[in-house]
Amino acid sequence: MNASHPITHRWCSLLVAIAMLLSFTLAEDSSSLVGNSNDQPYPKRPSSIIRIDLDDFLSINSTISSSADTITTEDEDEDAVVEKLHAPKKNPAVKSMPEIRFTLWSELSSHEKEIATKLLGYDENTWDNPMANPIEMFSYTGLSIKMKSGLSALRISQPEWDCHVNHYYGYKWDELVEVGVHVHLAMLGWTKESWEYGNVTAPDVEVMTWDELSERQKVIANELCYFRETWDELPLSTWLAAWRKVNGRRSPRASSSLKVVK
Repeated sequence: MNASHPITHRWCSLLVAIAMLLSFTLAEDSSSLVGNSNDQPYPKRPSSIIRIDLDDFLSINSTISSSADTITTEDEDEDAVVEKLHAPKKNPAVKSMPEIRFTLWSELSSHEKEIATKLLGYDENTWDNPMANPIEMFSYTGLSIKMKSGLSALRISQPEWDCHVNHYYGYKWDELVEVGVHVHLAMLGWTKESWEYGNVTAPDVEVMTWDELSERQKVIANELCYFRETWDELPLSTWLAAWRKVNGRRSPRASSSLKVVK
């Protein structure tokens, strides 16, 4: 989350996204790129999708320090850690991550680039910079049929998009309640009024960097599919190569962020 005035950040971002998305025209029919898509709301995940959960997050560092106490996680299970941090239960959507969205543009195939460009409005700059494309300000249900077809062709499911890409920014508060993540946002200081109305001051976390968050806030942010690099909206090019060198994977898991939580 980039620093900006807490009253205007989310709503200004949404308004800009709407304006830019309205100007985005799909030049070609989706059938030439993705075949006869039935606009399936939950495309089948390929085996390459990386499975993650809070155990993976916390296994990176054996010790997490908080302002209240020091928590040793080596011999503790996930529920014990979450309870000690007074955080809500984990979000099921965190368990899978769309590998392709955390792959550099230069590494995409020509077919993948064509889908991303013509159906989703990406270019190299907006692909390699999270939240730079206005489409990422919209939840899955707010996208057009052609856009959903593009996500299906790139093997990105609705839960993966809403959590790992949109981070629920495009949800109304009642929709957050339906999927249970309003609890996480409330623990970060959001209310229904501050979430839905632009004239209500947003919580402090809206303008805080990852390093400024408490350990408890970081764990809660993990449940919204954030990690250091996505919270701070860092370009993929600034951290993806280093992550791969250490972990030997094509794409990151959210656990990459916890390497630097001290």
